[in-house]
Order: sequence, then C-alpha cells, then structure tokens
Amino acid sequence: MNRRAFTLIEMMIVIALMAIIITFVHIGNTGFMTNISQKNEIIKNNDNLASFYLYMKTQLKNCDSVIFADEYIVKFKPDIVLRSLNNGHSVEFNDKLFVFGNNYKIWGYEKVDENTFSMQFSNVNENIRVFWRVGNE
Repeated sequence: MNRRAFTLIEMMIVIALMAIIITFVHIGNTGFMTNISQKNEIIKNNDNLASFYLYMKTQLKNCDSVIFADEYIVKFKPDIVLRSLNNGHSVEFNDKLFVFGNNYKIWGYEKVDENTFSMQFSNVNENIRVFWRVGNE
C-alpha cells in the first residue's frame, strides 16, 4: 500500500511536540523580554534625567535668588517655580515637564541660603542630595 500522507496520529504527535517546544521557548523568552523592557526604561529615565539636568543648569542662570523651598516646590526670583508632581516622579520647571519612571523620584527641596537650594534624588538603590546655585556664579 503506497502512503502519500501523514496519519492522524502522526499529525497529533507533531502538533503536541511543537506545542511543548513553543511553551519552553516562550517561558525562556519571558525573562529575556522583561530584561529588555527594564533596560529600555532605565535608558529612557537616564535620558530624561540628563535633559532635566541640562535644562536646570541653563535656567538657573536666569534666577536671581531662592525665595522659598519645601518638600515639593521651590520658588525663585523672578517668579519662576520648580515643582515636583506625581509624588516626585515628574518635575515641572519654568512650564516644562520632565517625567521619570516609577523607580526615579525627585523631591525634598530645601533652601540652603539666598543663592543655594538642594533636592533629594532617589532611585531603587540610592538616595542622593544635590545642591544647586542660582545666578551666573
């Protein structure tokens, strides 16, 4: 008897083997895809932090002094405001918004003197206190 096709049992065995292989491939790639998405989020947050830093550096030259600072806001002379929003996960400065991921947070502003203030920066692993000076010094 000449057979030119697969039997139903042979097809079912092939499909079952393919399902098992695909399951193992999917399970192995899930962690890989999570790592890629975490790395992409870190890169995006670092880009946002770099943009925020450069913007702060240039805009603070236009400020004459620090008027007021508390946990989530700093007011400068002339009428410029730095504000943390969304529990510190975004920052608005001079009407420009910077959004950071859930692992990054900026808050805890404190007036040091007439020309200096500090802010708290934190990520998952560390807390950093950053000091800024206003004006052209």
